[in-house]
Amino acid sequence: MEDFVEVELLQRHMKLEKKVEVMRAHRSSFRRNSSENETPKPRPIHVYLLRYTDKVNLLKVAASKLKDNKYKESMIFISDDVSKSVRDDRSKLRKNYLQELKARPEVQFAFIPWSVPARILYKKEGTDSLKSFYLPKA
Repeated sequence: MEDFVEVELLQRHMKLEKKVEVMRAHRSSFRRNSSENETPKPRPIHVYLLRYTDKVNLLKVAASKLKDNKYKESMIFISDDVSKSVRDDRSKLRKNYLQELKARPEVQFAFIPWSVPARILYKKEGTDSLKSFYLPKA
């Protein structure tokens, strides 16, 4: 499975120039529920990369490399495997706080990184370091 991911998907299909080393890759052991009339949904492939920087770079380029680029008549999606609570927190940050923070005149830029816990990183004018904004505690 590791060779398939490294060679077939990343090098041939996505045409990544830099070699990405896969530490481990496997499929889920169960099929997702579907009704009797539907074709069973494919099982996801879980991939563990050797280097965190490869993961970050792969997540950055995945959308552009895979858009309108089917593999054997199927679309491929790559996402970070995080818990539902982290995904929900990122969604709340994006919906409720990100644009407001970006609109402040003293903020040069702001973004939500692929980190746990979910947070917004932003840079104020006149400072060298990034600041973090976390969801307020309920």
